[in-house]
Amino acid sequence: MVYEKEMMNCVWLALKLPDCSPRYTQLINEYGSATNVFTDFAEIHNENPQLIKQADFERMQAESPQQLFHRLENTIDELNIKIILLDSEEYPTILKSISNPPNILFVRGNLPCEVQPKIGIVGSRKCTSYGIESTRAIANRLSEKGACIVSGLAEGIDACASSAALEVKNNPFPTIAVLGSGIDVIYPKCNEVLYYEIIERGAVISQYCPGTLPTSYTFPKRNKVIAGLSSCLIIAEAAKGSGAIISADYAIRFGRKVFCIPGRITDWQSEGANSLIEAKKATMLLSIEQVINDYIENPVEISVTDSIKEIRNDERTPKTPTVKKSITPKIELDETSMTIYKALSDGEKTFDELCIITGFSSPVLNLSLTTMEFSRIIKQSHGRTYSILCDI
Repeated sequence: MVYEKEMMNCVWLALKLPDCSPRYTQLINEYGSATNVFTDFAEIHNENPQLIKQADFERMQAESPQQLFHRLENTIDELNIKIILLDSEEYPTILKSISNPPNILFVRGNLPCEVQPKIGIVGSRKCTSYGIESTRAIANRLSEKGACIVSGLAEGIDACASSAALEVKNNPFPTIAVLGSGIDVIYPKCNEVLYYEIIERGAVISQYCPGTLPTSYTFPKRNKVIAGLSSCLIIAEAAKGSGAIISADYAIRFGRKVFCIPGRITDWQSEGANSLIEAKKATMLLSIEQVINDYIENPVEISVTDSIKEIRNDERTPKTPTVKKSITPKIELDETSMTIYKALSDGEKTFDELCIITGFSSPVLNLSLTTMEFSRIIKQSHGRTYSILCDI
């Protein structure tokens, strides 16, 4: 396949900037094209280091667009991977409505049409038989009604949701799986058969460059895309601090409604979902007919909410230094988060330093840091450096 020069440069620029960075659009708008950015990126870096930061500059220097495509083209052609850029007409409109959507999507299979309802279903990897039975019944029923089920290909609830949607043969696009790895990296391996079944009748998508291995850092961003693609989100089972709760946090921020299947109070797999219901952040799902009525038969219009506009303005507009104001956190700190907060009380720390100081594993630390960022308790700076944003 022959790739146009501007396409190569756009893909290069999208991948060299951080995931979901608004600077991709800013650079193209300000300098006319990705080719102009490639030609003058050293000069742009010197003149406007806020647009091309040092880490971006080093990535740009290390590999040209031609070198990038030489590395990727065999994989792209062999696996029939589609590349969809943020400014492309093929880019899902619903995903564009969120704050800082991914600059680029890699797709295997076919995305559903814009008007087909897309409903997210996520939950625990270590789920109960109750969770499996509930998920299968709900996903199958929604698919029968014409919805496209959006999930994450993880073991447990995610795989069950996609599998149940695929059982409905008269639904032309029953499911989308969003990966926390490169589009060609099947994780977990036990879902390989399901991966190919989804490609055959739906779509597998990723915001990450082919070959990217899954890490604790990639999955929260995967969860953001799941929430962004969904007109509403259903949580079947979710423990406290799980990836499904991160997806719910994103959905709430994006103005999407969150439904939770209530779980038994004795099941730790349902603690997170039950807590969302208790905090009135989610609606208890007692009948699937409510979802069918509001999001399939009489769908609500998805638009950019005022809160997202504020987030965008905050992220994209350079600010002059101001006096730090105390912001009331949205959640109470659990024991893990309090340990992190205390570690940051005497100054900013890198992710690696926090691992050493707290003794937490990378996955545990990453989940807690992400939750604390959502709640505006801490902030992350360049180089995965964290500092306290508000006093508690």
